[in-house]
Amino acid sequence: MSSLGFPPADRRRLTLDGNTNYPYLHLIRDHLRVRPSPAAYPAHPGRFANWPQVLCREALTERCYWEVEGHARTLSAAVAYEDVSRSSRFGQDDKSWSLECGTGGELLFRHDNVETRLSGPRSKRIGVFLDYEAGTLCFYQVPQPVALLHKVHTTFTRPLYAGIGLDYLWYDVGVFAQLVKLWQ
Repeated sequence: MSSLGFPPADRRRLTLDGNTNYPYLHLIRDHLRVRPSPAAYPAHPGRFANWPQVLCREALTERCYWEVEGHARTLSAAVAYEDVSRSSRFGQDDKSWSLECGTGGELLFRHDNVETRLSGPRSKRIGVFLDYEAGTLCFYQVPQPVALLHKVHTTFTRPLYAGIGLDYLWYDVGVFAQLVKLWQ
């Protein structure tokens, strides 16, 4: 059972895609976690070039729920079309939706380069619920107390991919982001 009480349904695992991660984000723990590294991954056309971000391998076209947890100056949970820009941050185009939590308590929803400042407590874990067919995308603060942070109603036109973003400085210690509590 997830933090929000959604049933586990058919648990299909989401994994991070090693061909999309920012070169200095290394995938560890069975492709569920990323952390900064001074050694770069080799060049790949699908790799994010300018921002520490990564997409999942699995396409999302149904109801699903997952959580993103981490320790960074800013932690982002996102969904994006496969052809999202590899040179911009999640939410800076019409192909991705992102919720960012900053260490100072800032909450920011971004889509199509429009930023919406939100209120709510800072959380190190973000829950994401997607109902693809209904066109609903919800971001939650989890685990306790559970709070809806932002809800989007739209029409999704092709498969979506879960994404993680994080901001950090090279001297920050213990920086990571990971996928937790997944069901699809």
